Amino acid sequence: MKKIILITLSTVLVFYSSLINAQNFSCNYGKKASCLDYNDKVVNSNSMCFDQYVCGINGSLICKSKYDAVIDDYNDLLRKHNNLVDNYNEVLEKNESLVSDYNELLRKKQSLVSEYNDLESENEELQRKNESLKSCLLYATSLEEANQCSY
Repeated sequence: MKKIILITLSTVLVFYSSLINAQNFSCNYGKKASCLDYNDKVVNSNSMCFDQYVCGINGSLICKSKYDAVIDDYNDLLRKHNNLVDNYNEVLEKNESLVSDYNELLRKKQSLVSEYNDLESENEELQRKNESLKSCLLYATSLEEANQCSY
């Protein structure tokens, strides 16, 4: 029986001392102790805290190094975007110049086609007159008839 009481007492003593130690803690020299609530976060001195939901960040904090890396990535993307916009504008200017040149050439072509059609009509008229004159001269029986062919 003494043995059972001794075992029970030692078990209670071990359990009670662990409860006492669980409520107690200590820090190294120069360190500050802190109690955290549920969902509290521990960060180092390089961290920046923001209000909850700022920029869609749930949990309200981000490490400064990660924040700086994101800002650097953003700036790189912004530079690339601006370069693409500049290239697009250059291409657009060249394209506008090409369109203007094309329209000018198209106008000239249409003018030349019109001039060609006029010359073609004139040529056809001259060919008819030539055939008529040739036929008239071929069938003329006198100089008088031949002279009348040219009018």
